Amino acid sequence: MDEIILLYNHLMEVLNDEQKKYMHLKSVYNFLTHYDDFTAESEKYKIERDLSNYLEIISENIERIDNTITTELYIDHVRKIGALYNKIGFIEIWGLKFKIAIAFSLDIVIGFFFFGFPYPIMTALMVLNYFIRQRKKIKTCSVYGMLY
Repeated sequence: MDEIILLYNHLMEVLNDEQKKYMHLKSVYNFLTHYDDFTAESEKYKIERDLSNYLEIISENIERIDNTITTELYIDHVRKIGALYNKIGFIEIWGLKFKIAIAFSLDIVIGFFFFGFPYPIMTALMVLNYFIRQRKKIKTCSVYGMLY
């Protein structure tokens, strides 16, 4: 695990802020922070292997880091690791802008079918959920997500 931490620290020094966002390094930091919460050696082995592979891919492709490869890396690696961390209380988060867009779309669809429905109710509920649930988890470093 020490090698993974060294590689992570090296990437934090080499990458600029935009590249860090695309490489989900906050999520990786949260994974490293809660690594010791696992007791099963098989799970620890899977996490170490997957984190090592992910960080090696990033270090080999530093020049090509942009928003085109971020989705592929997230789905193939970070989400896979996150699935293991879901067992200890991690949640996958989405950006506030994304949640507002989805909620506003739901409000419009519901308003179209039920004219008496107050439009901003779903948007308000999504924003409330974001600030209560996700902010609480973010403080405890128990989250992972796309562009996080």
